[in-house]
Amino acid sequence: MNGHCCPTCGGGLAHLPGLIFDAQRHLIIVGGAAKRLTRTEGSIFGALYCRFGHTVEVDHLINAVYGGIDEPRKPYKVIQVMFVKIRRLLAGSGYVITNWYGESYALTYDPDAVLGRAREAA
Repeated sequence: MNGHCCPTCGGGLAHLPGLIFDAQRHLIIVGGAAKRLTRTEGSIFGALYCRFGHTVEVDHLINAVYGGIDEPRKPYKVIQVMFVKIRRLLAGSGYVITNWYGESYALTYDPDAVLGRAREAA
């Protein structure tokens, strides 16, 4: 995976343990299980995956999805709904998507969010 270019952002792909993103097939493989994304979800996730650990502004995400073409009336709401779906796919993996005041998002790793560890701590 290293040395390849991300089709979403054009940057190098991150190597994230236990998480693989296949942008061309709109697939994430998390914990060995393949989970299909819609084209929209894949574009959003790809933008975060390429910038792992860094914030990505919502306007950048909207541009990654729509590129100024056929943008819905309320693109921010569409983005919010997509994040609900993507977070469900990542649940228990330790990978989390954080939102900063509705203006930016980041994909990070939180060891306390790994399935099992969260239950043990409770």
